[in-house]
Amino acid sequence: MPNPKNSSSCPQPELQEHRARPCIPHLPPFPARAKTTCKERWRHVLAEGKRLTTKYLATLETGISRTHTDEMLAQNLQLVIAEPVHASYQEEQRTHLLPVKGSIERVKSA
Repeated sequence: MPNPKNSSSCPQPELQEHRARPCIPHLPPFPARAKTTCKERWRHVLAEGKRLTTKYLATLETGISRTHTDEMLAQNLQLVIAEPVHASYQEEQRTHLLPVKGSIERVKSA
C-alpha cells in the first residue's frame, strides 16, 4: 500500500507489510526506485528510503553529470543503468554504475 506522505511514482510496501505477506518468503525486501530522468528528482529516493543504508535507482538517463553521480555515491545511492547506456558516462563514473543484470543478481543473492 502506498504511503500517502510519499509522492513516488513507484509505491513500495512498508517493511512490516512486506513481511506480513509471505508470497515470496525466501526473498527479503529489496527497495528500489525507477525514474526515466533523474534531474533533481533523485533526491526523492533519499527521502523515501531514510532507514535504508543503500538505495537503488534505475534510470534510462544518459550522461548524468559527474557532480551529481559523486553526490549520489556520497549519499549511498546506487545507480542501476542498462549496460548500453554506460558508454555515455565518464570512465570514473562507470566504476560505480550497476548494470541491470547485476541488480537482479543482488536481489537473488540477498
